[in-house]
Amino acid sequence: MSIRLIQSGLLSAMAALLIACGGGGGGGGSKASSTPPPPPSLSGVAAIGAAMANAKVTLKDSNGTTASTTADDNGNFSFSNVGGFTPPIMLRAEGTVNGTSYKLHSLLTSAPTTGNINLNVTPATEALTAQTLGEAPDTAFKETRFGRADPAKLQAAKAKLMEALQDTLLAMGLDTNAVDLMTSKFAADKTGLDNLLDKVEFSANSNGAINLKDKKSNSNTYVTINESDSSETVSKINVTVDGALDTRGIKALIDELINAVNKDTNPDSKYFDDGYLFQGTTKKQFMSQDPSLTNGSNFLTIDSNYKIKKCDQATNVCYVGLQIKTKSSSIALMNIDMGVKQDSNKVWKLYGDQAPFVFRSTPLSYYAESASDTGPLKNGSFSNGLAITFPGTACDDCSDKVYQNVPIGFSYNNGSTYDYGMTLKAG
Repeated sequence: MSIRLIQSGLLSAMAALLIACGGGGGGGGSKASSTPPPPPSLSGVAAIGAAMANAKVTLKDSNGTTASTTADDNGNFSFSNVGGFTPPIMLRAEGTVNGTSYKLHSLLTSAPTTGNINLNVTPATEALTAQTLGEAPDTAFKETRFGRADPAKLQAAKAKLMEALQDTLLAMGLDTNAVDLMTSKFAADKTGLDNLLDKVEFSANSNGAINLKDKKSNSNTYVTINESDSSETVSKINVTVDGALDTRGIKALIDELINAVNKDTNPDSKYFDDGYLFQGTTKKQFMSQDPSLTNGSNFLTIDSNYKIKKCDQATNVCYVGLQIKTKSSSIALMNIDMGVKQDSNKVWKLYGDQAPFVFRSTPLSYYAESASDTGPLKNGSFSNGLAITFPGTACDDCSDKVYQNVPIGFSYNNGSTYDYGMTLKAG
Protein backbone atom coordinates (compact mmCIF):
# COMPACT_ATOMS: atom_id res chain seq x y z
CA MET A 1 0.00 0.00 0.00
CA SER A 2 0.99 3.62 -0.30
CA ILE A 3 1.12 5.83 2.76
CA ARG A 4 1.69 9.55 2.69
CA LEU A 5 3.46 11.00 5.72
CA ILE A 6 2.71 14.66 6.30
CA GLN A 7 4.87 16.22 8.96
CA SER A 8 3.19 19.01 10.89
CA GLY A 9 6.38 19.91 12.71
CA LEU A 10 9.40 21.78 11.25
CA LEU A 11 11.50 20.08 8.54
CA SER A 12 14.44 21.78 6.91
CA ALA A 13 17.92 20.96 5.73
CA MET A 14 19.25 23.22 8.49
CA ALA A 15 17.38 21.38 11.23
CA ALA A 16 20.62 20.51 13.00
CA LEU A 17 21.18 24.22 13.54
CA LEU A 18 17.66 25.43 14.16
CA ILE A 19 15.50 22.68 15.64
CA ALA A 20 15.48 22.32 19.40
CA CYS A 21 14.30 19.11 20.92
CA GLY A 22 11.11 19.08 22.97
CA GLY A 23 9.38 16.73 25.31
CA GLY A 24 6.50 16.47 27.61
CA GLY A 25 5.27 14.54 30.54
CA GLY A 26 2.21 13.88 32.51
CA GLY A 27 1.34 13.19 36.04
CA GLY A 28 -1.27 11.21 37.81
CA GLY A 29 -3.75 12.53 40.26
CA SER A 30 -3.85 11.74 43.94
CA LYS A 31 -6.39 11.94 46.70
CA ALA A 32 -6.59 15.23 48.54
CA SER A 33 -4.83 15.26 51.89
CA SER A 34 -6.96 15.75 54.96
CA THR A 35 -4.16 17.83 56.52
CA PRO A 36 -4.38 21.52 55.51
CA PRO A 37 -1.20 22.99 54.00
CA PRO A 38 0.96 25.14 56.28
CA PRO A 39 0.51 28.91 56.06
CA PRO A 40 2.97 30.88 53.92
CA SER A 41 6.16 32.20 55.44
CA LEU A 42 8.38 35.05 54.26
CA SER A 43 12.14 35.40 54.44
CA GLY A 44 14.93 37.35 52.78
CA VAL A 45 18.16 39.30 53.18
CA ALA A 46 18.63 42.96 54.13
CA ALA A 47 21.89 44.19 52.60
CA ILE A 48 23.51 47.13 50.83
CA GLY A 49 26.32 44.85 49.64
CA ALA A 50 27.45 44.50 53.23
CA ALA A 51 24.83 42.86 55.42
CA MET A 52 22.48 45.08 57.42
CA ALA A 53 23.29 43.20 60.60
CA ASN A 54 20.59 43.25 63.29
CA ALA A 55 18.37 45.50 61.17
CA LYS A 56 14.78 46.02 62.27
CA VAL A 57 12.54 44.61 59.55
CA THR A 58 8.89 45.63 59.49
CA LEU A 59 6.19 44.03 57.34
CA LYS A 60 3.05 45.99 56.49
CA ASP A 61 0.08 44.95 54.37
CA SER A 62 -2.43 46.98 52.37
CA ASN A 63 -4.78 47.15 55.39
CA GLY A 64 -2.08 48.60 57.65
CA THR A 65 -1.48 45.38 59.61
CA THR A 66 2.17 45.19 60.71
CA ALA A 67 4.68 42.73 62.13
CA SER A 68 8.35 43.18 63.01
CA THR A 69 11.44 41.03 63.40
CA THR A 70 15.19 41.49 63.72
CA ALA A 71 17.70 40.35 61.12
CA ASP A 72 20.70 38.27 62.20
CA ASP A 73 24.37 39.24 61.83
CA ASN A 74 24.26 38.31 58.11
CA GLY A 75 21.11 40.34 57.36
CA ASN A 76 18.85 37.26 57.17
CA PHE A 77 15.30 37.68 58.47
CA SER A 78 12.08 35.68 58.43
CA PHE A 79 8.37 35.84 59.29
CA SER A 80 6.99 32.39 60.09
CA ASN A 81 3.34 33.10 59.18
CA VAL A 82 2.17 35.78 56.74
CA GLY A 83 -1.10 34.09 55.86
CA GLY A 84 -3.14 36.83 57.52
CA PHE A 85 -1.54 39.68 55.56
CA THR A 86 -3.30 41.07 52.49
CA PRO A 87 -1.13 41.92 49.46
CA PRO A 88 0.28 44.24 48.32
CA ILE A 89 2.85 43.94 51.12
CA MET A 90 5.79 46.23 51.85
CA LEU A 91 8.93 45.56 53.87
CA ARG A 92 11.08 48.19 55.55
CA ALA A 93 14.58 47.44 56.87
CA GLU A 94 16.22 49.97 59.22
CA GLY A 95 19.84 49.54 60.24
CA THR A 96 23.36 50.91 60.35
CA VAL A 97 26.31 49.76 58.23
CA ASN A 98 29.78 51.19 58.90
CA GLY A 99 28.29 54.13 60.81
CA THR A 100 25.76 55.07 58.10
CA SER A 101 22.03 54.65 58.73
CA TYR A 102 19.84 53.08 56.05
CA LYS A 103 16.10 52.76 55.60
CA LEU A 104 15.24 50.54 52.63
CA HIS A 105 12.02 49.05 51.27
CA SER A 106 10.70 46.24 49.11
CA LEU A 107 7.32 45.44 47.57
CA LEU A 108 5.29 42.29 47.00
CA THR A 109 2.13 42.64 44.89
CA SER A 110 0.82 39.07 45.29
CA ALA A 111 1.59 36.07 47.45
CA PRO A 112 0.93 32.30 47.44
CA THR A 113 -1.27 30.75 50.09
CA THR A 114 1.39 28.28 51.23
CA GLY A 115 5.13 27.74 51.05
CA ASN A 116 7.98 30.17 51.55
CA ILE A 117 8.15 33.61 49.93
CA ASN A 118 11.57 35.15 49.43
CA LEU A 119 11.68 38.96 49.39
CA ASN A 120 14.92 40.88 49.87
CA VAL A 121 15.45 44.47 51.00
CA THR A 122 18.33 46.19 49.19
CA PRO A 123 19.08 49.45 47.37
CA ALA A 124 17.89 47.69 44.18
CA THR A 125 14.50 46.81 45.72
CA GLU A 126 14.23 50.38 47.06
CA ALA A 127 14.66 51.74 43.53
CA LEU A 128 12.20 49.25 42.01
CA THR A 129 9.63 50.07 44.68
CA ALA A 130 10.03 53.80 44.04
CA GLN A 131 9.49 53.38 40.30
CA THR A 132 6.45 51.15 40.79
CA LEU A 133 4.78 53.52 43.24
CA GLY A 134 5.98 56.76 41.65
CA GLU A 135 6.92 58.26 45.02
CA ALA A 136 9.32 57.85 47.91
CA PRO A 137 8.84 54.33 49.33
CA ASP A 138 9.17 55.53 52.93
CA THR A 139 6.25 57.93 52.47
CA ALA A 140 4.12 55.24 50.85
CA PHE A 141 5.01 52.85 53.70
CA LYS A 142 4.21 55.30 56.49
CA GLU A 143 0.87 56.34 54.99
CA THR A 144 -0.04 52.87 53.66
CA ARG A 145 -0.27 54.22 50.11
CA PHE A 146 0.77 51.06 48.32
CA GLY A 147 -2.52 49.15 48.34
CA ARG A 148 -3.08 49.75 44.63
CA ALA A 149 0.46 48.95 43.52
CA ASP A 150 0.29 47.80 39.89
CA PRO A 151 1.95 44.39 39.31
CA ALA A 152 2.43 45.29 35.63
CA LYS A 153 4.40 48.41 36.60
CA LEU A 154 6.60 46.37 38.92
CA GLN A 155 7.31 43.82 36.17
CA ALA A 156 8.06 46.60 33.69
CA ALA A 157 10.46 48.23 36.15
CA LYS A 158 12.21 44.89 36.72
CA ALA A 159 12.52 44.26 32.98
CA LYS A 160 14.04 47.69 32.32
CA LEU A 161 16.46 47.38 35.21
CA MET A 162 17.54 43.90 34.10
CA GLU A 163 18.10 45.21 30.58
CA ALA A 164 20.35 47.95 31.93
CA LEU A 165 22.27 45.48 34.09
CA GLN A 166 22.46 42.66 31.53
CA ASP A 167 26.12 43.01 30.53
CA THR A 168 27.22 43.49 34.14
CA LEU A 169 25.28 40.43 35.33
CA LEU A 170 26.68 38.33 32.48
CA ALA A 171 30.19 39.50 33.30
CA MET A 172 29.59 38.22 36.84
CA GLY A 173 28.52 34.84 35.48
CA LEU A 174 24.89 35.25 36.53
CA ASP A 175 21.99 33.81 34.54
CA THR A 176 19.94 36.85 33.53
CA ASN A 177 16.88 34.66 32.95
CA ALA A 178 17.01 33.28 36.49
CA VAL A 179 17.84 36.42 38.48
CA ASP A 180 15.10 38.45 40.13
CA LEU A 181 16.53 41.43 42.00
CA MET A 182 13.70 41.30 44.55
CA THR A 183 13.03 37.62 45.10
CA SER A 184 16.17 35.63 44.21
CA LYS A 185 17.85 34.07 47.21
CA PHE A 186 21.39 35.21 47.95
CA ALA A 187 23.80 35.73 50.84
CA ALA A 188 25.67 38.87 51.84
CA ASP A 189 29.01 37.21 51.07
CA LYS A 190 30.37 39.31 48.16
CA THR A 191 29.28 36.76 45.54
CA GLY A 192 26.33 36.62 43.14
CA LEU A 193 23.78 39.37 43.68
CA ASP A 194 25.72 40.67 46.65
CA ASN A 195 28.65 41.27 44.31
CA LEU A 196 26.30 43.36 42.15
CA LEU A 197 25.28 45.45 45.17
CA ASP A 198 28.98 45.97 45.98
CA LYS A 199 29.70 47.32 42.50
CA VAL A 200 26.56 49.20 41.42
CA GLU A 201 24.95 52.14 43.20
CA PHE A 202 21.14 52.16 42.99
CA SER A 203 19.00 55.22 43.68
CA ALA A 204 15.70 56.76 42.62
CA ASN A 205 14.46 60.34 42.48
CA SER A 206 11.11 61.64 43.76
CA ASN A 207 9.39 60.62 40.52
CA GLY A 208 10.70 57.08 40.66
CA ALA A 209 13.35 57.35 37.94
CA ILE A 210 16.07 54.78 38.73
CA ASN A 211 19.72 55.84 38.59
CA LEU A 212 22.63 53.39 38.29
CA LYS A 213 26.28 54.25 38.84
CA ASP A 214 29.55 52.33 38.97
CA LYS A 215 30.66 52.63 42.60
CA LYS A 216 34.35 52.43 41.69
CA SER A 217 34.14 55.12 39.00
CA ASN A 218 35.15 58.66 39.78
CA SER A 219 32.58 59.86 37.27
CA ASN A 220 29.14 61.06 38.31
CA THR A 221 27.64 59.65 35.10
CA TYR A 222 24.43 57.72 35.72
CA VAL A 223 22.32 55.37 33.66
CA THR A 224 18.76 56.60 34.19
CA ILE A 225 15.66 54.43 33.77
CA ASN A 226 12.37 56.31 33.51
CA GLU A 227 8.96 54.78 34.21
CA SER A 228 6.83 57.04 32.04
CA ASP A 229 8.32 56.23 28.61
CA SER A 230 7.43 52.65 27.73
CA SER A 231 9.32 52.91 24.41
CA GLU A 232 12.51 54.08 26.08
CA THR A 233 15.70 52.39 24.87
CA VAL A 234 17.47 51.46 28.07
CA SER A 235 21.20 52.13 28.19
CA LYS A 236 23.37 49.40 29.69
CA ILE A 237 25.71 50.06 32.56
CA ASN A 238 29.10 48.36 32.19
CA VAL A 239 30.89 47.75 35.46
CA THR A 240 34.40 46.38 35.46
CA VAL A 241 34.50 42.83 36.80
CA ASP A 242 37.89 41.22 37.31
CA GLY A 243 38.46 38.26 34.98
CA ALA A 244 35.11 38.73 33.23
CA LEU A 245 34.38 37.99 29.59
CA ASP A 246 33.99 40.89 27.18
CA THR A 247 30.64 40.12 25.53
CA ARG A 248 30.63 43.05 23.09
CA GLY A 249 31.66 40.95 20.07
CA ILE A 250 28.73 38.56 20.40
CA LYS A 251 26.24 40.89 18.73
CA ALA A 252 28.20 41.07 15.46
CA LEU A 253 28.48 37.26 15.37
CA ILE A 254 24.78 36.62 15.96
CA ASP A 255 23.84 39.35 13.49
CA GLU A 256 25.96 37.52 10.89
CA LEU A 257 24.12 34.27 11.65
CA ILE A 258 20.72 35.98 11.34
CA ASN A 259 21.75 37.64 8.08
CA ALA A 260 22.84 34.29 6.61
CA VAL A 261 19.64 32.55 7.67
CA ASN A 262 17.50 35.30 6.20
CA LYS A 263 19.34 34.94 2.88
CA ASP A 264 19.16 31.11 2.94
CA THR A 265 22.94 30.84 2.96
CA ASN A 266 25.48 29.30 5.32
CA PRO A 267 27.59 31.64 7.45
CA ASP A 268 31.26 31.71 6.49
CA SER A 269 33.27 28.91 8.13
CA LYS A 270 35.41 31.54 9.88
CA TYR A 271 32.47 32.25 12.18
CA PHE A 272 32.56 28.69 13.58
CA ASP A 273 34.72 27.38 16.38
CA ASP A 274 36.57 24.19 15.37
CA GLY A 275 34.81 22.44 18.24
CA TYR A 276 31.34 23.49 17.05
CA LEU A 277 28.71 20.84 17.76
CA PHE A 278 24.98 21.48 17.73
CA GLN A 279 22.51 18.61 18.20
CA GLY A 280 24.92 16.06 16.75
CA THR A 281 26.11 18.20 13.84
CA THR A 282 29.78 19.20 13.58
CA LYS A 283 31.20 22.25 11.81
CA LYS A 284 32.14 20.13 8.76
CA GLN A 285 28.72 18.50 8.58
CA PHE A 286 26.93 21.80 8.92
CA MET A 287 28.94 23.50 6.18
CA SER A 288 28.18 20.61 3.80
CA GLN A 289 24.41 20.94 4.25
CA ASP A 290 21.99 22.58 1.86
CA PRO A 291 21.36 26.00 3.44
CA SER A 292 17.80 26.23 2.13
CA LEU A 293 15.27 26.79 4.90
CA THR A 294 12.26 26.02 2.70
CA ASN A 295 9.52 23.87 4.21
CA GLY A 296 6.51 24.07 1.92
CA SER A 297 5.34 27.65 2.06
CA ASN A 298 7.16 28.36 5.33
CA PHE A 299 10.40 30.33 5.35
CA LEU A 300 12.32 30.64 8.59
CA THR A 301 14.01 33.55 10.24
CA ILE A 302 15.67 34.28 13.57
CA ASP A 303 14.15 37.10 15.61
CA SER A 304 16.59 40.00 15.86
CA ASN A 305 15.56 40.58 19.51
CA TYR A 306 17.85 37.91 20.93
CA LYS A 307 19.32 37.84 24.41
CA ILE A 308 22.57 36.64 25.95
CA LYS A 309 21.28 34.38 28.72
CA LYS A 310 24.38 33.28 30.64
CA CYS A 311 28.16 33.00 30.42
CA ASP A 312 30.65 30.47 31.75
CA GLN A 313 33.82 32.29 32.72
CA ALA A 314 35.85 29.08 33.01
CA THR A 315 35.21 27.93 29.43
CA ASN A 316 34.79 31.37 27.73
CA VAL A 317 31.35 30.28 26.53
CA CYS A 318 28.12 32.27 26.53
CA TYR A 319 24.65 31.10 25.50
CA VAL A 320 22.39 33.24 23.35
CA GLY A 321 18.63 32.67 23.39
CA LEU A 322 17.33 32.69 19.81
CA GLN A 323 13.72 32.52 18.68
CA ILE A 324 12.92 30.86 15.36
CA LYS A 325 9.98 32.35 13.43
CA THR A 326 8.31 32.12 10.02
CA LYS A 327 8.94 35.07 7.72
CA SER A 328 5.39 35.11 6.45
CA SER A 329 3.57 35.44 9.74
CA SER A 330 6.24 36.03 12.40
CA ILE A 331 4.83 33.08 14.33
CA ALA A 332 7.27 31.89 17.00
CA LEU A 333 8.08 28.25 16.28
CA MET A 334 10.70 27.44 18.88
CA ASN A 335 13.49 28.72 21.08
CA ILE A 336 17.08 27.52 21.02
CA ASP A 337 20.18 28.33 23.05
CA MET A 338 23.19 28.85 20.77
CA GLY A 339 26.57 28.64 22.45
CA VAL A 340 29.28 31.09 21.37
CA LYS A 341 32.92 30.85 22.44
CA GLN A 342 35.68 33.44 22.73
CA ASP A 343 38.93 32.11 21.25
CA SER A 344 42.50 32.95 22.26
CA ASN A 345 42.41 36.04 20.03
CA LYS A 346 39.29 37.33 21.87
CA VAL A 347 37.12 36.63 18.80
CA TRP A 348 33.63 35.20 19.35
CA LYS A 349 32.63 32.16 17.27
CA LEU A 350 29.62 29.83 17.05
CA TYR A 351 30.11 26.91 19.44
CA GLY A 352 26.71 25.16 19.49
CA ASP A 353 25.28 23.25 22.43
CA GLN A 354 27.93 20.48 22.49
CA ALA A 355 25.16 17.87 22.41
CA PRO A 356 26.40 14.78 20.48
CA PHE A 357 23.08 13.01 20.64
CA VAL A 358 19.57 14.45 20.55
CA PHE A 359 16.12 12.98 21.12
CA ARG A 360 13.24 14.46 19.15
CA SER A 361 9.54 13.61 18.87
CA THR A 362 7.66 14.78 15.80
CA PRO A 363 3.88 15.00 15.23
CA LEU A 364 2.82 13.37 11.94
CA SER A 365 -0.33 12.79 9.96
CA TYR A 366 -0.90 9.63 7.91
CA TYR A 367 -3.13 9.01 4.90
CA ALA A 368 -3.71 5.50 3.50
CA GLU A 369 -4.29 5.14 -0.27
CA SER A 370 -4.79 1.39 -0.54
CA ALA A 371 -7.37 -1.09 0.73
CA SER A 372 -4.69 -3.78 1.08
CA ASP A 373 -3.45 -2.45 4.35
CA THR A 374 -3.84 -4.86 7.27
CA GLY A 375 -2.62 -2.44 9.87
CA PRO A 376 -4.51 0.24 11.76
CA LEU A 377 -4.87 2.44 8.66
CA LYS A 378 -7.59 1.58 6.12
CA ASN A 379 -8.13 2.88 2.62
CA GLY A 380 -8.81 6.60 2.63
CA SER A 381 -8.29 6.95 6.37
CA PHE A 382 -6.46 9.89 7.88
CA SER A 383 -4.87 9.64 11.34
CA ASN A 384 -2.44 11.47 13.52
CA GLY A 385 0.63 9.94 15.08
CA LEU A 386 4.02 10.56 16.62
CA ALA A 387 7.43 9.63 15.20
CA ILE A 388 10.17 9.09 17.78
CA THR A 389 13.60 9.89 16.36
CA PHE A 390 17.20 10.02 17.54
CA PRO A 391 19.15 12.26 15.14
CA GLY A 392 22.81 13.05 15.63
CA THR A 393 26.00 11.25 16.57
CA ALA A 394 25.74 8.68 19.33
CA CYS A 395 28.96 9.67 21.08
CA ASP A 396 32.17 11.63 20.72
CA ASP A 397 34.69 10.20 18.24
CA CYS A 398 32.25 7.64 16.79
CA SER A 399 31.19 9.34 13.57
CA ASP A 400 30.36 5.97 11.98
CA LYS A 401 27.43 5.61 14.38
CA VAL A 402 25.05 8.26 13.16
CA TYR A 403 21.34 7.78 13.73
CA GLN A 404 19.22 9.62 11.20
CA ASN A 405 15.58 9.52 12.29
CA VAL A 406 15.39 5.99 13.64
CA PRO A 407 11.69 5.10 14.10
CA ILE A 408 10.50 3.31 17.21
CA GLY A 409 6.82 3.31 16.37
CA PHE A 410 3.74 5.35 15.63
CA SER A 411 0.98 5.83 18.17
CA TYR A 412 -2.33 6.51 16.44
CA ASN A 413 -5.31 8.36 17.76
CA ASN A 414 -7.16 5.07 18.32
CA GLY A 415 -4.58 4.18 20.97
CA SER A 416 -2.84 1.36 19.07
CA THR A 417 0.86 1.29 18.20
CA TYR A 418 2.19 0.08 14.88
CA ASP A 419 5.79 -0.13 13.65
CA TYR A 420 6.24 0.16 9.90
CA GLY A 421 9.95 -0.62 10.20
CA MET A 422 10.99 2.25 7.91
CA THR A 423 13.38 5.15 8.19
CA LEU A 424 11.84 8.59 7.83
CA LYS A 425 14.04 11.15 6.14
CA ALA A 426 13.94 14.84 6.97
CA GLY A 427 13.26 16.95 3.95
